[in-house]
Amino acid sequence: MALLSLLVEPEYYYRGSEFHLQQLQAWSANYSDIVLLQLNQVGYMLLIIPLTLMWFLGGLMMWGMALYQQGAFEHGLERTTLIKCAIAAIILSSLDSLLSFSSSAILVEFSAIVMMLSAIPMALIYLHLIVKACQDSTHVLAPFQAVGKLAFSCYILQSIIGVSLFRYLMPELNASLDRVDYILIALGLSGLQLLLAPLYLRYFSQGPLESLWRKLVSKN
Repeated sequence: MALLSLLVEPEYYYRGSEFHLQQLQAWSANYSDIVLLQLNQVGYMLLIIPLTLMWFLGGLMMWGMALYQQGAFEHGLERTTLIKCAIAAIILSSLDSLLSFSSSAILVEFSAIVMMLSAIPMALIYLHLIVKACQDSTHVLAPFQAVGKLAFSCYILQSIIGVSLFRYLMPELNASLDRVDYILIALGLSGLQLLLAPLYLRYFSQGPLESLWRKLVSKN
C-alpha cells in the first residue's frame, strides 16, 4: 500500500474541485451508467484486495482467534496491555492527523496507512470497554446484538435509504453537506436500526434477507 501511494497524482481532491465535480456528475448519471461504474469498482477491488487488504484482514482474524484463546473476550485486557494500546493509539492517531494535513499528496496517502494501523490498538480498547460493560449487565448491548442478527437486512436497508435520499428525494444535498452533516446522518441511520431491529425480532426470528439467503443455500 505504501508503494501504491507513491503512484498517486499530486492533485488535491476537495469539495468543489474539478475532479470532485466530475465524480459528482458521473455518479449522478442514469442508472445503467452507475452500474457500469460499480462494475469497474468491483473489478478494481478484485485486483487490489489480494495484494493489500486480504493480508491485513487475515492478520486481524488471526489476532481475533488468539485473543479468544487468551480469554480477552471474557475478561478484557490486562492493565499493562491496555495502557500500551492507549499510548499506541494516541501516537498513531496524532501522526495520522499530521500527515493528513500535509501539503504533500504522497504524505496524505500515507496517512491512510497509519490510520489503519492506529485502528488496531483502538479496536482493542473498544474490546476491553465492551467486555467490561457486558460483565455488569448481559443486556446492555442487546440492541446491537439485534442489529447483528439482522446485519444483511440492515445493510441493504441503509443503502436503500441513502440512495433514496441522495439520488431521488434530495440530490442537492450532495453539493451542500459537510463532514459533520454526514456524521449526523450516519448516526441517525444507526439509531434507526438500533430501534427497528429489536422491534422486528419480537415478531420474527430472522430478517427477510437472512431468511431468503438461508433458503437459497439450503436448496444448493
